[in-house]
Amino acid sequence: MLWFNLYWTSILTLACVYAIAAVGLQMILASGQFSVMQAAVMACGAYGSAYAELTWHVSFTVALIAGAIVGAAIGAVTALVLLRLSGLFFGIATLALGQACYYLVQVIPGLGGPGGLAGVNLSTTPNLALGTLVVVVVVYAAARRHSAYARVLAAGADPVAAEALAIDPWRVRLVAFTCGSALAGLAGGLYVHYVGLVQPPDLSFGAESLLLIYVVAGGIQTPFGAVLGAIGVSVLLELLRASDQDRYWMLGAILVIVTLLRPQGLLWRRRLRARSYWTVVVRRVRAATS
Repeated sequence: MLWFNLYWTSILTLACVYAIAAVGLQMILASGQFSVMQAAVMACGAYGSAYAELTWHVSFTVALIAGAIVGAAIGAVTALVLLRLSGLFFGIATLALGQACYYLVQVIPGLGGPGGLAGVNLSTTPNLALGTLVVVVVVYAAARRHSAYARVLAAGADPVAAEALAIDPWRVRLVAFTCGSALAGLAGGLYVHYVGLVQPPDLSFGAESLLLIYVVAGGIQTPFGAVLGAIGVSVLLELLRASDQDRYWMLGAILVIVTLLRPQGLLWRRRLRARSYWTVVVRRVRAATS
């Protein structure tokens, strides 16, 4: 694979890794859940992957699986604990849990304390990061095109319509949150095996805000928007690094402009296909309950 140079290779590789976590966040948001702990889950997956390799001396593949399992476990437990919350309350609760993880990893024996875990083998390659992202997006996009999956996922965001279709919205949200968190854990495993280090600040709110920016700017309705946001914002931040102004202030201004001009992000589905059974059901349910 031909890359520009070593510097941009590193930037684009990390962008691909973060794009995987952003796709997982888009999956969670699509099910009607506003999560503010995706970066914390990603860092926990990095801790799990690094710990498995450094302590149990497992292979790189097993370490990546361990990171995904840690992320999925955290996501499943979080979804079960916060099952009855929604909207802003759900977001605040996930934010609190993410910050709790930030302090928790510093006191758990074997996780390196404030210094984190270092010395992980640098096994993640640019081709692997890109290939993993492509597989994740292709599989997820193919699932979204499946009408049954699309109806189930949309039902998680609309409990009233879910009841009309005899779908349990809580189970949908549980599966979506677990799968989205598993992708974050996988991204964490790729991340720690690329930089060789994971520290508590990786769980901070600052890291979380970037993931939210990726999804909001790129497009919240499609996984391709999450990928576009992750890669585009990462490249933009590096291009703004040479500016005399604070690049994060400039990024905030750009985000405001995108939000005002295209509130659904740079990529969105302009129109649906011909009226489906799902569309008719949703409209009838909403008309009956209004």
